Amino acid sequence: LQAERDEVEGARAELANALAEEHQKQRQQVSRLEANASRAHAERTQQIEKEHAIATNKAREETQRLQAQLDAVLAQKSELAQGFSHEQDEMLSANVTLRQDLTTLKSKLSESYIDRKHHEAEA
Repeated sequence: LQAERDEVEGARAELANALAEEHQKQRQQVSRLEANASRAHAERTQQIEKEHAIATNKAREETQRLQAQLDAVLAQKSELAQGFSHEQDEMLSANVTLRQDLTTLKSKLSESYIDRKHHEAEA
């Protein structure tokens, strides 16, 4: 009876050791899986951050390009407006000169007419 008890106790101890070893293997496997998952997560996070940085730089470059285009268009608009304003000023000045010339011509014509009438009256 004692031999059977010792045999059962030995089998129980072997089983406990086998369970402990299996438990240890599973814990190691879980640790490896967690480490792999953590590494994969870190790599993916790094990849996402890299893609985000690239996209941000592209967007910044596109924004700068569009801003430069807008600045060029606004500068061209300003030049055209100044040119138009200058042309308008020249036209107004020419108009004033023409009016003065016309007034002078009318005055000379009137004087000439009056002089001619005086000559006719004297004659």
